[in-house]
Amino acid sequence: MKACKLIHIFLFFIIIPSVYPMGLVAPILRDSFFFEPGLEKIYTYNIRTNSGFTQDYELYVIMRSDSKVNLTKYVALDKYYIENVPTDSLAPFTATIKLPQKIDIPGRHEIRIGARETKTLGGGDFGVKTGSEAIVIVIVLYPHKYVEWGFNVENCNVNESCDFSFSATNFGEPKIEKAFGKVEIYNPDSKLIRTAYSDEKSIEPSKTETLTGKISTIGMEAGSYRAVGTLDYDGNTSQKEAAFLVGKLSVDVTDHKKVFYANATEKMEITISSGWNSKIDYIYADVEILNNDNIVLDKNSCRTISESLNPWQSKNIYGYFSTVGLTPQNYSIRIILNYEGAQTVKHSTIQLIPLEKAPEVEKPLLSKYLLENTAALWIIIMVILIANIAWMVLRNKKSKEKDQKEKNKYR
Repeated sequence: MKACKLIHIFLFFIIIPSVYPMGLVAPILRDSFFFEPGLEKIYTYNIRTNSGFTQDYELYVIMRSDSKVNLTKYVALDKYYIENVPTDSLAPFTATIKLPQKIDIPGRHEIRIGARETKTLGGGDFGVKTGSEAIVIVIVLYPHKYVEWGFNVENCNVNESCDFSFSATNFGEPKIEKAFGKVEIYNPDSKLIRTAYSDEKSIEPSKTETLTGKISTIGMEAGSYRAVGTLDYDGNTSQKEAAFLVGKLSVDVTDHKKVFYANATEKMEITISSGWNSKIDYIYADVEILNNDNIVLDKNSCRTISESLNPWQSKNIYGYFSTVGLTPQNYSIRIILNYEGAQTVKHSTIQLIPLEKAPEVEKPLLSKYLLENTAALWIIIMVILIANIAWMVLRNKKSKEKDQKEKNKYR
């Protein structure tokens, strides 16, 4: 049943016509700016074609569907229709925006400048035309004090300071005389453990200011913390949250290969993860195999290659060891990670199995079906394709007969 579903999906993508997209190319495809009376801006675009044949394109200007202001009359294109554009070429056009002296409704007003194909690709039940749009957003200031802002806390290490910042933009006509941020830090148990404040700044209309500060981690343990940021601008307040990590110098073993063949040379792969907010260089592992008396089998142990880890990164390291002379069974192992003069020790187990009992890798369903039933599968595909072609021919024939009967009525 699952194989049949996969076949039908495969056939669907074979039968439907290919879509050859077109797109817009420009130095700026998405622009945003604050309204100024009479402001004029000129944008240059190129239609990049890939239709497979010569094509015509129509150009247009519309507003976003939920816009409360229509600014399309302030946008002029140098052309609205481009004919006979060869495939795989560029067709240029320009858009000139000249704003009025006033826009009454504040907020973001999104203008969409687009191009689309005029010929439909495909036939039957499937027909498509592709298009592409550039976006220009005009921002009109609010008559009252209004700020939009973001909040971020940087990761850091224990006994260091974490930097935090508020990025605040004044979307109101009045000047913000005094803006500052307060940050409250909560531990994993949701207990308030720190409070810090940013610097203070004024913010001119349509301008952005960054308010910064630091959080001391002295006395804090490594882990994940929650920060609640409150922005105060001239007595108006709002809150946002951010998460950040406090790291310690540690590298952990998060996984390793567990099944190997006896009497062979095998590759040991170990996944390691950094808990430090700085780069750690020259990390390697000594892998020791122990017998039933917990004695290290030196001839069967190994050392991995060395690697570096970026802050909070995970990576695989590997080394080769011999299992010659070892009986197929479970063995205790000790993985000793060495880094920056420190060590992490992990105790685990591995399994040795005889070569003749090597587990068979399960084939993916579709590939397994294809390999085992190739002839039957292609017969089914051909039957379905022929049936679809026959249906389309029959439908076209009936359509022509119907059209001919209609014509005969009026003779």
